[in-house]
Parts: sequence; structure tokens; C-alpha cells
Amino acid sequence: MIEKYEFIPIRRILVPLDNSPESLAVVELAACMASVMRSELSALFIEEQELFTLAKLPFSREVSIVHSTVRNLDSGRLEREMREQAATMQKTVARIALRHQIGWSFKTVRGKRETEIATQAKARDLIAVSRGHRPDKSRSEPDAGIEFQSGRGGSGVLLINDSLSFRKGPVTVLFDGSAASIQALQLAANIAHADAMQLQILVQEDDAATLEKRRQLVHDVLDKRPLPGPRLVTGVEVPAAIQSLFHRERGLVVLAAGVSMLYEQQFEILLKRARCPVILLKSAG
Repeated sequence: MIEKYEFIPIRRILVPLDNSPESLAVVELAACMASVMRSELSALFIEEQELFTLAKLPFSREVSIVHSTVRNLDSGRLEREMREQAATMQKTVARIALRHQIGWSFKTVRGKRETEIATQAKARDLIAVSRGHRPDKSRSEPDAGIEFQSGRGGSGVLLINDSLSFRKGPVTVLFDGSAASIQALQLAANIAHADAMQLQILVQEDDAATLEKRRQLVHDVLDKRPLPGPRLVTGVEVPAAIQSLFHRERGLVVLAAGVSMLYEQQFEILLKRARCPVILLKSAG
């Protein structure tokens, strides 16, 4: 029986924004995901406090690479430019949300990025971020954010690569039988059902009796869910299924933090190397 693991849906996908090109790509895919998950898109435009602090210093300068000019970093002009950027972003979010027919909101805050994200995130939110957002990180290092690592705010992170579509690919979930992985399986099944995608369940078990228990638990979780051919991948087939996700941008991976030691290697590989979007759910503990 799995009643105590009743699925709690994601209410909102929180999208932190700035003036980087990656922000718009994150909004587009997060909106697509929100339409499938029946969630709200919540855009958060963050004005970095450090820029305004720097603008108040008497000898601060800004360099324009495009126009090859150097000028004083003026706090008044910075305020106006930030307001204009926020207004432009809000119009873009509104247009994208209308196209995907989802509810949306837009808020502007000033402060430190990680702190503001953690403050705005709620208990059942996904926080959408780009893997390539941070210039000081390699593309193999996901920007999961301090808000996830410290356990503050949000139920998980939606990690987005360059691909603007996760559709027409399998929804892959790593399943170890834990309460956290049951939540991940339920979320993956809901997404697969809503968008008619194949559900691929990876079960890394060598013991026959344990594997049978996992099969039965998967059956119980998916009972009465009309899915297009869920596929249970076990044993020696698991590495090949994981390998395929390194080269395919379409599809989606759903992971839950706190998997058993047997699954740790697969968890790390999928988190760092999957080219398709990844949903990383927090451990219930």
C-alpha cells in the first residue's frame, strides 16, 4: 500500500531573471513545463544589489564592449535601465505565458540572487535555472543554487540546458523504492501522461527478490494511470539507457535527492551529464 506517499503536485515554477540571454530560454521551457504540469509560472526579476552599491562609489566606471566607450557608473541611469529591462522582461513573460495558456506572475526585487530566490520560493515550488547561467562554472556543473543545497525554499530545481523542448522524448526516472523516489516516479508519470510521452523507469537491482519488490511497487504507484507503454529498465540495460541521455536533448529526467548508496553513481551521472532538462526533487527529510 502506498497511500502515505500520496503525490503533492508542484504549484509553481519560479524563474529567476536577469538581463542574460539564458533567462529567456529558461522562461520558454519553464512555461512549456508549467503547461504540462498545470502549474503557475512565477517570474522573479533580480536587481543585483552589488551593482547599485558599486554605482555609489566615486571612481566606478563601466565599459561598453559594443561601443568601445568608458563612462561613469551612474546610479540614476542604472535605476532607469533596470526599470526598462524589467518592463521588457515582463512583457516577454506575459507573451510566453499567453502562448502556453498558463497562469503567471512577475515580481522585481533587489538584493543578492541566492538570498532572493530562497526567500521567494515556497514549499512546493520548482526553481528553474540554466546550467550555463554562471560564467564561472563549466557546462558540466549544474547551477543548482544555494537555495537547493542549503534546503531553503522550494521542493526542487528544474535544470535547463540549451534545448528549448523536452517533448518527443522519454521521461526517465531513477527508482530505488524510497519515499523520495516514489514522489519522483509519480511526478514523472503525471508529466508522461499529460504529454503522451513514454515513461522510462531505471531500477538498479541485482538481487532477484529485491527487484521483484521494486517491480510490484512500481506497479502499485502506476496503477490505473493510462500511460503510453511505461518501460522498466533493469540490470545490465541501465548503463545503456543512461548513456543515451548524454546525446539526446529531448526528453526529461526526474531525480530525487537522497537515493540509496547503490544508486548514487547513476544519480550523479544523470545530474551532471544528461543533455535534456532535469528535475531534481528535494529529499523529504
